[in-house]
Amino acid sequence: MTAPGMVPRPDKSVVDRLVKIEARLRTMQQATAGATTAQGGAALGNTVATPIGAVASAGAATTSARSDHVHTAALAALLDVVSSTPGIGDRLTYGGSSWANVPTVVTSPSAVAAPYAGQLVVSTTDALLYKYTAGAWSAVTALGPDSAALPSSAQIHEARYRAVTSATAQALATGDNAVQFGVSDYACTDVTASGTNNSIFTLNRGGLWTITVNALTAETTAGVTRTLSLTSTNFATIYQIMTMPVAGTTTSALSITCTMRFPANTALSADAVSSATGSIARSTASLASRTSISLNWLRP
Repeated sequence: MTAPGMVPRPDKSVVDRLVKIEARLRTMQQATAGATTAQGGAALGNTVATPIGAVASAGAATTSARSDHVHTAALAALLDVVSSTPGIGDRLTYGGSSWANVPTVVTSPSAVAAPYAGQLVVSTTDALLYKYTAGAWSAVTALGPDSAALPSSAQIHEARYRAVTSATAQALATGDNAVQFGVSDYACTDVTASGTNNSIFTLNRGGLWTITVNALTAETTAGVTRTLSLTSTNFATIYQIMTMPVAGTTTSALSITCTMRFPANTALSADAVSSATGSIARSTASLASRTSISLNWLRP
């Protein structure tokens, strides 16, 4: 019994239940509002809802989203993303007004539709890293071939040739003599060998090159002077030279190395000169291998 004038004390268990019911009703109201405004009145439940429209955008609603709502997975659905046929290795790059998928690996830099200054891409055709600058693509460095055992001539950027083994020696006169390197140890598309037994080498790619020339000469006259130089094909320009006086009849090994920039399509020859009748020693494979030329492209 309750004394007259006294308010009965509510049952605590009943209050707790009412609080829980109120919280549940609020949750249902929020879910229903989300369904009505965001999903066009779609039924509540565990069924995955269809995303709204074809384009996703930032929301402005003050109510919470339904528990089963989903977002489209396509980047192209975002208003500021241009994602046309993305490929493996692509990345999103901001171009000032929108984000676009930018390839990092291509068969050729020309495959990049809209390059930007400073962009870097790897070309799988020639295994070079390219940089876009001043409105053009420029090779930065060589990355090495895909296969070390059987490298592609397009993916290596160095070449080596040596004298052919022959019982007939290449005679050296007192004038200019373009040394012949008849055997190709390995070739590359950056270098074209031509002339008699590979005596002219055209650099198809401009940039910084290191070129090493070795020549094994033999003389039949004592007290001669031998000269080896890297020159233009008409011997008018000398890029590197070595002169060796020899006191007696002997075989001498001459070697020069030249590192400098050459423009594309530069044609070079190795010039060997003797102050008397002489020859390039190549009667055996061992002797012939000591007359060689290596051409290595380093960078632009």
